Amino acid sequence: QKVLALESWQLLGTSYGLSERYLEAILAFKEGLQRHGGDDEKRASDTADALDRAISALKRQTKNATEFDGLYS
Repeated sequence: QKVLALESWQLLGTSYGLSERYLEAILAFKEGLQRHGGDDEKRASDTADALDRAISALKRQTKNATEFDGLYS
């Protein structure tokens, strides 16, 4: 279960990102990293990169709206 857990969250976040649902993507990536980030360092690094891209995309989409600043920390 631990082997597939982070991968599942990463795939969920990627799916949301491809649908331009960046807020949901951020939440999925963060949840996966918080729950299972220590299980697979390579996948955690890839997921963190995807999280960074989703944050950048959300900032562009919302024109840097300050309401989402709490998600970025």
